[in-house]
Amino acid sequence: MTRASFSRTLKLGAISAFLLAAFILALPAVAPASGSGTISSEELIENSDRYNERKVRYRGEVVGDILRRRGGYAWIAVNDDPYGRRPTRRYAELKGGNTGLGVFCREEQLEDVEHLGSYREVGDLVEVEGTFYKASPEHGGDLCIVADHVEVILKGHRVNDARYGWEPLLAVALGLASLLVAALLYWQARSRPAA
Repeated sequence: MTRASFSRTLKLGAISAFLLAAFILALPAVAPASGSGTISSEELIENSDRYNERKVRYRGEVVGDILRRRGGYAWIAVNDDPYGRRPTRRYAELKGGNTGLGVFCREEQLEDVEHLGSYREVGDLVEVEGTFYKASPEHGGDLCIVADHVEVILKGHRVNDARYGWEPLLAVALGLASLLVAALLYWQARSRPAA
């Protein structure tokens, strides 16, 4: 690696780190605040009888795939758990689980959705307005929201491929240790006298 390419890589890494930090700091400004009119999946699940067949406003990250159905409809998974904001290893204490809801909507409501959350991407943050069902009779008894409106309120992005932490170093150390053990076993087998 030349000095110029190393310098360019270092600058790109610094810019990526700055943008990621700015995104993480901006999330509380767009995250649902109490009284904002949005409701969490945890609240909907724990109080499903109270919210059944009522209009709700729900906000979260689109994850997984868009599951297209006949007639111009689609399913999306929308997670509102706190772990969508950064890798779990960066939390001092883990609380709660990975929570979200299925949302059934018209395909055209998803035209602005570009990023689907995965280990390589932070998904678009959407706000969904629709009817919550504890056991939707039209969708096989699924707990879901049937959307009237889906709006992207914050675009997602690709996750920086740079690796942080001790895991890559551990992998290299274990690989070298394995090679050393294999070489020692080979040397030991070659040095034994023939029987």
